[in-house]
Amino acid sequence: MPCPLATHDWPAASRQAHQLKGACMLMGLTALASALTDIEQAAENAPAENPGALLRQLAQNVSATRQALGGLTPVRAGGLVSA
Repeated sequence: MPCPLATHDWPAASRQAHQLKGACMLMGLTALASALTDIEQAAENAPAENPGALLRQLAQNVSATRQALGGLTPVRAGGLVSA
């Protein structure tokens, strides 16, 4: 499925960004939610001036989030998993 920003499908870009933003907020991923807010707003005010810049910002936040999550210790319902 092509990226709606790349294909200039502004309504789909806005919807997808909104849905992903909500999921990120539920998980406390505020940097990702902020980047998705920017994408959602740009898509609503289409045409977005520079969708490539918005996608790069999102990719940087995804990378930083993945690195941060990679350093976490897995947990179980009963507490920390023993190493």
